[in-house]
Amino acid sequence: MKRLTALVVAPFLAWGVSLATSAAEPVTTPAARPATAPAASSPAVDAPPAPVGAAQYTPQQVERGRYLVVNVGMCGQCHSSRDAAGELDDHTFLHGGPVPLVAPRGYDKWAYKAPRLAGLPQHTDEQLVKLLTTGINRDGKEPLPPMPPFRMTQEDALAIAAYLRSVP
Repeated sequence: MKRLTALVVAPFLAWGVSLATSAAEPVTTPAARPATAPAASSPAVDAPPAPVGAAQYTPQQVERGRYLVVNVGMCGQCHSSRDAAGELDDHTFLHGGPVPLVAPRGYDKWAYKAPRLAGLPQHTDEQLVKLLTTGINRDGKEPLPPMPPFRMTQEDALAIAAYLRSVP
């Protein structure tokens, strides 16, 4: 099962990491893209009042977390809704939604809906750090594919928590 997960998820992650580390134009957050409606302010720049537990983070941690979420983990690809054309919906960035990847044939364990990450309503910082450093979620299990079992450093995991807490 773990081997099948690795075979399914590894190419997607390799593409994301190579995209984030290439010399190509960096991926931008929805707030930085041109919008037809008035654009919301960038959460990394004009963050709303910090939720309880987020005040201990520095602006540098929030910016590092934004970079990791947007350019490396590419979390918005699964944890954001899409419009009828299949494009990411800027107004629901990291608010959860249907996973745009189809489960491989015969694969019965698959996440069809990605949870909301904006504001981290479902996790404590400690639970998120455990998930991102060990690959084990708050229920003591690996997350369902296509969510990869990350093995990040504690510093990077805390930076991601800082950024996600800042996203409305």
